[in-house]
Amino acid sequence: MIPSEQNPPSDQTALMTKPPANDKGTGHSRRVFLFKLSLLLNGAVGAILAFAGPAPTACYEIYAAWKEGDAELAALKQQRIAHAAVRVGGDLGVPGFKYAMDLNGYYGGPSRLPFLPLTGELKSEVERIMADIRN
Repeated sequence: MIPSEQNPPSDQTALMTKPPANDKGTGHSRRVFLFKLSLLLNGAVGAILAFAGPAPTACYEIYAAWKEGDAELAALKQQRIAHAAVRVGGDLGVPGFKYAMDLNGYYGGPSRLPFLPLTGELKSEVERIMADIRN
C-alpha cells in the first residue's frame, strides 16, 4: 500500500513496498515506513520497522499484543508510537532517528554529511516526543 502525499492518520499508517512512479529520488520524502496493524490482521507474519531502531520494545509490543490475540491493545500501542515515528523518522530523518536512538540508550551517533545535526530546539522536540517511548 502506498500512502497519499500527506502523512496518514495515526490509525492508518502504511507500509510502502515500492517508491511511487513520480518519486524522482530527490530530497527526503514525507512518506514513512510504518507498521500497519491491518497487515498482520490480513495475514502478514511480520515487518521490518525503521522505528525499531530507536524504540524496539515499543514496536515489539505491537507485534506481541497481536500475536496474543489482542488486536485492540496492538492498535492502542501502534497509536502511541505513530506520531513519534512520523515526526522523528519521517520529518527529521536520519538525524532525528540517530538522536532518538541516543536518547533510548543505543548508539545513534552524529549524522554524516550532507545531513546536519539537529538544532537545540529540534532536540528538545525529539526528547518531548520520545518521553513516553523509552526502553
